[in-house]
Amino acid sequence: MGHDRGVSAVPLPAEVLAFAARGPEWAAYVERLPRLVRELTDEWGLVVDGEPMSGFGSLVVPVLRDGSAAVLKLAFPDDEGEHEALGLQRWGGSGAVRLLSADPHRSALLLERLHPVDLDSLPVLDACEVVAALYARLHVPALPQLRPLTSYVARWTEQLAALPRDAPLPHRL
Repeated sequence: MGHDRGVSAVPLPAEVLAFAARGPEWAAYVERLPRLVRELTDEWGLVVDGEPMSGFGSLVVPVLRDGSAAVLKLAFPDDEGEHEALGLQRWGGSGAVRLLSADPHRSALLLERLHPVDLDSLPVLDACEVVAALYARLHVPALPQLRPLTSYVARWTEQLAALPRDAPLPHRL
């Protein structure tokens, strides 16, 4: 076992702590996060390099590996994310973030660190050209291991139908 690597200073963001209210599986996930950060920073030789952030269902910790900027993403283990590493590996950093390492059993990804670019700062036609160019790069044949998108649609339809009428979604959905 190893070095502190700044891990003891990694507080979970309030948004990540709030995941626990989603149910017992989420609460267990939140409880595991500090241990997972410690284990993976040690195993992958990472040094924490900034404040952690949250995604919709993940903790993202800025890190350094061999002096290079990266992020450690620890996702809630569900079927929607189980093949994320395969997809990112398939794209190989062309139009998507580059995958540096993965531990699918712990829903952990080490990704290149990106810097946010807001397409709102571009004229609409320029932004559309950026999106179209990305789509062309990302449109590759699916790997046979991936579940078809249709396997998720029934569940998503039920979840959308259960939302209150005033949910912040277009009513046509």
